[in-house]
Amino acid sequence: MTLRRIPIGALGRASSAAVLVAACAAPAPERAPVLTIHNALARTVREVRVKPCEADDAAFRPLADVALRAGETRRVELPSTCIDLVAVDDRDRVVGEQRGLVMLPGATWTLRR
Repeated sequence: MTLRRIPIGALGRASSAAVLVAACAAPAPERAPVLTIHNALARTVREVRVKPCEADDAAFRPLADVALRAGETRRVELPSTCIDLVAVDDRDRVVGEQRGLVMLPGATWTLRR
């Protein structure tokens, strides 16, 4: 597909107004970064908990529906601010931990021992 440049003056007054309105439209909402979590452990991860970096450990909250069987991969949306993550198994033991994570596009967390 080839795009041609057209001077705004050649479009006429109504078209010029439409171009200006389109140019001033609100930007598309920013999408939350996605983290890919892969469980390379030989056991199930019951839940992944998240909290803001500046909060104390009592602020950890479970991510909804992020239980991972051995070998399973899941993608979750997370805030782009600094966060801490903890993964726990069926016996509530910590099997993975990430502190001070600032989300970047394409981020992956592989749980392994």
